Order: sequence, then structure tokens, then C-alpha cells
Amino acid sequence: MLFRSLIIVHGVQLWHLYILALLFGTFDAFFYPAFQSFIPRLVPDEALERANSLVQGTSQLSVLVGPALAGILVATTGTAAAFGIDAVSFVFAAVTVWMMRSAAGRASLSAEPAEDAASDPSNSEAVSHGLLADVVEGLRYAWNDAIFRTLLLIVAAIDFSFVGPVNVGFATLAKTRFGGGATAFGVMMSAWGGGALVGTIIGGLIARPRHRGLITIGVTFVLGIGLASFGWVPGLPVAVVVIAFMGIANGLINVLLLTWLQRRTEKRFLGRLMSLVMFASQGLAPVSYLVAGVLVDRHITLMFSTAGGLVLLATAYAALNRSMRQID
Repeated sequence: MLFRSLIIVHGVQLWHLYILALLFGTFDAFFYPAFQSFIPRLVPDEALERANSLVQGTSQLSVLVGPALAGILVATTGTAAAFGIDAVSFVFAAVTVWMMRSAAGRASLSAEPAEDAASDPSNSEAVSHGLLADVVEGLRYAWNDAIFRTLLLIVAAIDFSFVGPVNVGFATLAKTRFGGGATAFGVMMSAWGGGALVGTIIGGLIARPRHRGLITIGVTFVLGIGLASFGWVPGLPVAVVVIAFMGIANGLINVLLLTWLQRRTEKRFLGRLMSLVMFASQGLAPVSYLVAGVLVDRHITLMFSTAGGLVLLATAYAALNRSMRQID
């Protein structure tokens, strides 16, 4: 509401946006791991793929539809009113989260006493050691899991190779090679979002798929080849097709791996492990943007080839790792 008031009186300055970005980033760091660990408490085990598909698909759909709706709101009601409507939507979201919390609480009453005591984060023994001890315990649990250690390394390598090159590289391609500027960039990002939406739907339709490790290796190989190929794509239509297939692969693997992690992790450690996954995914993002910016100024083909090569190296590491191949 304070930000909306600043907009109304035309008092918004750049440092206000910096503070808001910092606050949003901080709260997101708490929200997303908690949310991902909350889903297994709401749905039965056999419905996890479908639940994650629905959540991920809704997120991708909001990315596709949200900017267009925001543009319409700003054009018809003004910037201040648009932010006000957005603030009200958060109130609605808070109410629905509270309803989910209540449902999870009722479900836990019917759980087996031993399981409930071990997994309930409100249990006095679980919270008596303090926050720092909980974090250390979660790190120890993750470190002692060989498959999870390998998965974290792969996630970090792939996301480092994607975040900067995709955002910086796609914008540069749209401007310099495709000549479409913002329009071409928007089409490319829409192709990614649309492909990811299709991939999440496919992931939800596959009931308890087998050989997730081999599927992951195959998908990362496709992503690496696709990323490297952007150094030579001749035009926007070809780029859109490649991006759409990469989006499908990305959406599919997100659902399959997330569900696998939720199933195999002890519930009391799930939030902490999801935090580590998020850190591996986003922690190197600033460095990725920096490196991508430096390389794209030198040669855009070099940047995409380097990024794709790193993804393929991560794929080779995963393929040579027996525990990774045996993920089922």
C-alpha cells in the first residue's frame, strides 16, 4: 500500500524499487521451499505428479497471461489502480494458503502417531534445538545423501548455464540477428513459457514414471544441444521451434524430479532440502548474468556454445554417475 501511495503522488524513485526487489527476493527465499514441501502434506502420494503438474502449470500460465493482463489494467485503470488490484490479489492468496494450512492440520490428525511425531515441524523436540541447529542438521542430511549431492551439482551447473545466456542472449538475438527487438524477444519467451506449460502437463499425465534418472540425463542432453544451437540459428521461426522443445523438456523434468524428491525425503527435512535446491538453482544467477554479459559482447555464438557445452558436461557427469542413472 505504501508503494501504491508513492505512485499516486508520483514519488517513486529508483532506490524504492531496489528495496522492494530485496524484500521480494528475501520473502521468496522462504516462500518457495515452504510451498514445495507443503504439497505432499495436502495430496496423497499417488497424486503428487498431478499436483506438481497443476502447480507448475499454473505458474507457467500466469507467466504467459499475466503480462498481457497487467498491460490491459495499466492502460485502462492507470498504474496506481493496477498495483492496488495486485495488492488485493495477495490478500486472496493469503486466505487460500490459510485454508490449505487448515486442511493439512486436519489431515495430520488422522496420521499414524509415530509418523506424525517424526514429521510434524511443530513438535517440541523438532524445534527445541533452534534455527541454526536445524539448518546444520538439514545440511548434514543432504551431504550424506550421495544422489542428492550429485543432483545439486547438476542443477547448479545447468541453471548457471541457462539463466544468464537465456535472458541476455535471447534479448541480444532478438535485437541484432532477428531484427524484431522487443517483439521478437517477447515471442521467444512466450515460446519458452508455452513449451514449459506443455511439459508440465505431460509430466502430470505420466503416473509414477520409471527410470527418472535416465529421463533426466536425456532431457539435459536435449537442453545442452538446444542451447548451443542458438549460436547458429538463422531466424526467429527456427529459434521459436527450438525454444518450444526446450521448454517442454524443462517443464517435464521439473515435475518428475520435484515429485521424486518429495517422495524420497523425510518430511521434516523436506523444506530444508528444497531450500538447498533453490540455492543451487538461483545462487549463481548473478555470476551467470555477469559472465553472459561479458561473453555476449565478445561473440554471441561463443557465449551460447560455451553455455551449451557446460550443460553437456553436466549431462556427461550425470550419465557416468551410477546413483544418478538408477533414480527411479
